Amino acid sequence: MAAQQGCTQMFQPEIITFGETMALMMPAGSKGIEYSSQFQGLFGGAESNVAIGVARLGHRVGWFSRLGKDPFGRMILKKFVVKA
Repeated sequence: MAAQQGCTQMFQPEIITFGETMALMMPAGSKGIEYSSQFQGLFGGAESNVAIGVARLGHRVGWFSRLGKDPFGRMILKKFVVKA
């Protein structure tokens, strides 16, 4: 019981962002979307951008959003964790 009490530390963010994060499919190079057959998977959204920027400045950040259970949602989650 004592070991369990010693291990229960709660993450306490300094800032929490709430909002949608969107998958972005950017054409490779400087081609327009109608002329490109290759795309780079990225993500964007003001709230996720702020969360990443603040985390890079050394602050504890919480990010609250909802992602789909699909390849886009998994891509966003993987890239978000790496960037933050």
